[in-house]
Order: sequence, then C-alpha cells, then structure tokens
Amino acid sequence: MLFMSLQVRGRVLLRTLANAEERFGREVVERALQRCSPGVRAALRSAVVEGGYYPIVWLTNLEEGLIVESGVPAAMYEIGQDMAPRLLREATQVALHLKSMWSIIHRIPPLLADAFDGARLEIEVRPGGDSAEFRYTECAGFSRHTWELIEGSIVGVLEAAGAHGVVVEPMFGGGDGDDAYTFVARFRGRPSLPPRPL
Repeated sequence: MLFMSLQVRGRVLLRTLANAEERFGREVVERALQRCSPGVRAALRSAVVEGGYYPIVWLTNLEEGLIVESGVPAAMYEIGQDMAPRLLREATQVALHLKSMWSIIHRIPPLLADAFDGARLEIEVRPGGDSAEFRYTECAGFSRHTWELIEGSIVGVLEAAGAHGVVVEPMFGGGDGDDAYTFVARFRGRPSLPPRPL
C-alpha cells in the first residue's frame, strides 16, 4: 500500500508565519525561512494563497526553522495556542465565549479536515464532562512539531471557550513520522450545556 503525505491549507501556513512574527519578531521568521529548502522558502514568501493546499513538508520545514531560530522548544505549541481560536472564529463567524464548550468542541473536526486535507479526528467527551479524548488519524507526514501545533491549537480553542487549567495527556502516537495521535485534554470550564454524542 502506498502512503501519501497529506496537504496543508494555505491559511495554516500564512497564519503560522503571521503568529510567529507577532510572537518572535520579523527577524526570527526571516532566519527561519532561510533554513527552509530554497523551493519551500520561495513558495512561502510569495506563492501561498489562503484557500490552496500545499505539501505538508512546507509546514514541517517552517516548524524546524522557527524552533531553532526562536530558541523556544515549545514554539509550535505556542503558535497553535494563538492561531486556532482565530481560525475557528474566521471559519464559523462565532464569538467563542458566547457558545457552549461542547458546541465549540463539535466544530473542531471539520476545521481540522479543512486545515489538513485527508486528516481525521474523532472526539469522545469523557463522563463527568471535564475531559475529552482526541483521536487523530490519517495524518501522514506530520512531525513531532506538527503534533505540538495541534496540541496548542486544542488548548487555545478550549481556553477561548472559557476552559481553565487545560492539561494535555498523551496516550498514543504523536511522534516524528506518526500518522496518528491520541491524547486526553482535561480542563475546568464555565457552565455549559451537557455534552452531546459526537
């Protein structure tokens, strides 16, 4: 069986660059781009459009450069934490703090499918309503840093929805070259409607 790497939406690449610049400065982003292969560097500077799909290796090249040049090992987690609530608001035109925690969690799988063509996500809300299990599959080409971007994204969305004390507990996968990752996010949240089955 032939395994193909999935593709990443242009808006993810553009938001990663914009959030990195906000967080670490233009000079860090420029140095990170210099670390990318020449073709990737040229494309990231001028050829990426919001609605297009591009090879996941463009994102993983950028991630490596940003981590080295920022000097922040958790750079991708932090960028995901900043970026995901903005992407969710743009995609849904919803003020996250006005919706229930569970209605927001239900919006994450379609956002992932749009951001990473071919990726899949199942979410199971745990009994008690203070945690959810996130099962990502079909994510060929993801690096450890892409998974950190995903973790930060989930934390950012939950926090924007009113959750506090969000903690991610890895269960399976999530390393370099893993095409799957399962983790549990535990949190305290504002009062909301009871969870519906996903």
